[in-house]
Amino acid sequence: MKILVPIDFSSMSLNALKVAQNIANTSSSSVDLFHSFENGELEKVLKNNSELMKGYVNILVNEIEDKLEKLKQANHELEIESDVIIRRGNFIENIKSIERLEDYDLIVMGSHGASGFREWTMGSNAQKVVRNVEHNVLVVKNENEFNVSNVLYVSSLNKSDVPAFKNFLEFLSHFKVNMLHIMAVDTAFYFTQPRFIMQEALKDFKALADDFNVQTHFYADYSVEAGVRHFVHEKNVSLVGIANHQKGNIRRIFTGSNVESIVNHSEVPVLSINLK
Repeated sequence: MKILVPIDFSSMSLNALKVAQNIANTSSSSVDLFHSFENGELEKVLKNNSELMKGYVNILVNEIEDKLEKLKQANHELEIESDVIIRRGNFIENIKSIERLEDYDLIVMGSHGASGFREWTMGSNAQKVVRNVEHNVLVVKNENEFNVSNVLYVSSLNKSDVPAFKNFLEFLSHFKVNMLHIMAVDTAFYFTQPRFIMQEALKDFKALADDFNVQTHFYADYSVEAGVRHFVHEKNVSLVGIANHQKGNIRRIFTGSNVESIVNHSEVPVLSINLK
């Protein structure tokens, strides 16, 4: 695999790098490091013609480059191929541009999530990446060791989700998985097929994962996001996988996005599998 890790030197991004290194060690992956000088204060400084401000920018850029080179060297010491990518400008636009040029299999991001008014206006960077990029995104939030022993794939069980599920199984094939849960959530506010139809669909998905120890669930809750949170807690799940059918912004405003909501509120890593 080819992995991209956005780095802003926060504890969250450095933890994401540890997770990417863990994945690379078990899957012979490369890990590229990406840093974006955001618009704002840096851009204001760049517009200032004074030699003092230009010197300040040069010092800042050099410090960032040195730190990234040290992280790259740390990857090499772990026998992980690595490169450094630095861009100026908007973070999301930069990462979209990079992924169009490079064939990445996975983006690994750290996140603290977002809630309330901020969630529906600005959102977290991880949420924006999940919404905008075309590649799979793994969002991690804590500093615990990355663990895929007990995993959950949540799905509407439509045929359109089958490619994403196969993609998820391919990712899991690099690890030792003790239990794979396949779940659909039955909510009062979202139309689902009758239980016997959903049970048959669960059997079909289970048949695709015959290399794994699988349990299937048709789980009732008041929302998909709540169902995932509650199930993760009840079953001590360590990783959630979900297909991300990208939607237009208008529909997002009225219905929200289950994927983005799960990414924001899940306490365990979430692998968003993008389907264009």
